[in-house]
Amino acid sequence: MDAATAAAEWRDREGAEAQRRLLEIARAIAKTYAVLHERGVIHGDVHFRNVLVGSHGNIQLIDLGMASAAFSGSSLPSAPERGGFRFSLNPNWPVRT
Repeated sequence: MDAATAAAEWRDREGAEAQRRLLEIARAIAKTYAVLHERGVIHGDVHFRNVLVGSHGNIQLIDLGMASAAFSGSSLPSAPERGGFRFSLNPNWPVRT
């Protein structure tokens, strides 16, 4: 399921276990992006629908169509066009029309 749905399931519960699970999900997402960045890849389209949370808390990042290289010499583009959902975009970034 996407990250927002997974988090909502635990946010709707009370107690220390729910708080612990929410924190585990957040840490796993951050770690997954950190591993991607360590490999020299910038995702380029970060929002909750592009983060899947498995039943055991495993994280998968999907939709790497806007990914770019964090360093030169890669086969990935260095400056992709902007993509994503309007609600998740930086309001200060110019939008092409």
